[in-house]
Amino acid sequence: MKDIVEQWNIQSPIDRWWREKYKIPFNSPAHRSASFIDMAFELIEDKIYFDLDNQEEDKYIPGSGDIWKNIEHIEPKALSDEEFFNLDIKMFDKFDKPE
Repeated sequence: MKDIVEQWNIQSPIDRWWREKYKIPFNSPAHRSASFIDMAFELIEDKIYFDLDNQEEDKYIPGSGDIWKNIEHIEPKALSDEEFFNLDIKMFDKFDKPE
């Protein structure tokens, strides 16, 4: 189970950011019902406003949505924006259905 959680967080950094921001537990009903598209839009919006309001600020503030400011600290296996936006949403259906 630990490997599943670790792989999920490496493959889905935006999902991890969103859950940390809203204190949503992994695989909870709120997490399973969340939309990756909505998460991506929220990240983009937070990044735009955080960058505009805090250009001199380098310090990361938890819950601010600015996880990309110091990109060198992100796991090397994390998805790029292009990879994220090219994901096939249907591949995530398997996480919602019991086997």
